[in-house]
Amino acid sequence: MKKIIFTGITLAALSAITSSHAQCVTIDSGNQSPLAAIHLQPATLSHSSCITSLQTRYSVSNNFVLRTEGNESLLIDGEVSRLEFTYRKRLKNLGWLDSLSLTLPAYRHAPGSLDSLIDSWHDLTGLPAGDRDQRPTDQLSYRYERNGQTLIDIDTTQSGLGDITLAAHKDNLSVAIKLPTGDEQKLTGSGGAEIGFSYHKPLPEAGFSGFSSAIGATYIADDKVLNEQSNDVTASIALAAAYAL
Repeated sequence: MKKIIFTGITLAALSAITSSHAQCVTIDSGNQSPLAAIHLQPATLSHSSCITSLQTRYSVSNNFVLRTEGNESLLIDGEVSRLEFTYRKRLKNLGWLDSLSLTLPAYRHAPGSLDSLIDSWHDLTGLPAGDRDQRPTDQLSYRYERNGQTLIDIDTTQSGLGDITLAAHKDNLSVAIKLPTGDEQKLTGSGGAEIGFSYHKPLPEAGFSGFSSAIGATYIADDKVLNEQSNDVTASIALAAAYAL
């Protein structure tokens, strides 16, 4: 049985970070493809040395995939906006645990407002645009078919709260649980609980720059979006760089 594997590889660059926190790099977005963002990506969790009481992050990702293979066809054409609130509580009296965190995301799937800008960039640089020229600009269409059956079909703007993530942090280790508070019909959640583990490793500084890497694994207890195609266990990798002004 063919399965879709959700693996996230993230490159992040941040500025305006004080030199004392050059290696305290938080990954901003992770893999924001609509079928990957709804799953737990533990490598993108902040490690315990990056504790702040409240953090707000916002990301916009323009996605395009057009692929047919065997009895499957997939079209991902749209834009994902993610607004994320994270609250962290440092635990001073517990030697075996540094902190706890709670993350609440909100999603909006909409037509690609950045399509024209991206097309202009490809024209300017001569970089390959894949199959983007086969589709009209500023459209939203998520469609997945298998064996003649349509399993995903979204062509109107969708928005709502995502899946809440609870995490425990100790040194460079994190354990997280994702709860099914989102809506799998809107692709704001996967519809099932997940648990993930991650290890973060600060890398040597180079002048005023700091680097960080992380690896993680997730167990997906239930995926109501593509249950037969998704793997039970996935992996994620993250690389980050920060420049201290």
